[in-house]
Amino acid sequence: MYDISTLYDEEGRYIGYPEPDCDISITDVKPLDNLKLEVMFENGVTKIYDVKNMFDRYPEFKSFVMPEIPLLISCDYFKLKFDKYGVYWDNDLDIAEAELWYNSEVKLCTS
Repeated sequence: MYDISTLYDEEGRYIGYPEPDCDISITDVKPLDNLKLEVMFENGVTKIYDVKNMFDRYPEFKSFVMPEIPLLISCDYFKLKFDKYGVYWDNDLDIAEAELWYNSEVKLCTS
């Protein structure tokens, strides 16, 4: 996981993620159980992002936890969309491609 404290300068101003050394444009996103997303990137890497990472920084993301559907992101309920820059939901929440790239785990292939 990326140390998010490095996203801010000494005076607390947001400076953002470093420029990646490869193309991290998003090519596909699949919702998984337990508030996770499988994200495929242009460079061929597939990663698993845990949306719960956003809970502390952005409490609005807790709206994904529905008592009737525990810890599940429902494409039908939230209308998950994506483009090469991030993922979006119809409840005005989004996650940028840099967040998805730097704060996710590489999906290991099993055969």
